[in-house]
Amino acid sequence: MQELPDEIAGARRKQASHMAALFGAAALVTLIGLLAPHQPQADDAGIAAVAAAAAALGTIAFVGGVRLPQIALQLALAAGTVLISLALVFNGERAGGAAGGDEVYYLWVVLYAAYYFGRAAIVVQVAWIAIAYAVTLAVVDPGPIAGSRWLTLVGLVIGAATLIRLLTE
Repeated sequence: MQELPDEIAGARRKQASHMAALFGAAALVTLIGLLAPHQPQADDAGIAAVAAAAAALGTIAFVGGVRLPQIALQLALAAGTVLISLALVFNGERAGGAAGGDEVYYLWVVLYAAYYFGRAAIVVQVAWIAIAYAVTLAVVDPGPIAGSRWLTLVGLVIGAATLIRLLTE
């Protein structure tokens, strides 16, 4: 494998370490949520699996570091969207529990994408979040407010992506 120039290697290392930190924090927060009192309708095994997958992705990003190609980081971020969606399915709302508001975690995905990726990759990540959240809402079935929840979240994600991209440019 050809060595990357120092400047690119340093930027890639920073990008991978930030991704590792995000996934590590996600795993930790998810585990703390399992240990703290939470609604009885939650699927604890499902939530634990989400935490384990986040920890695994964080470890891969940390260990892979500079050797990870951009596409691997983009795919890992898309996997983060899937994990957030699964956490929403497992949080208990589907079984009659209260909505937890965990949709805001999609913001971490889009903030990372908007800072580190180009416009096309940002559009792909935003579209993937919109699709994943629509599927999640269909599974959770929150009733007539599903459309408004989806629109609010997608508007928030698009706004955040636009702002961060403009600031970085």
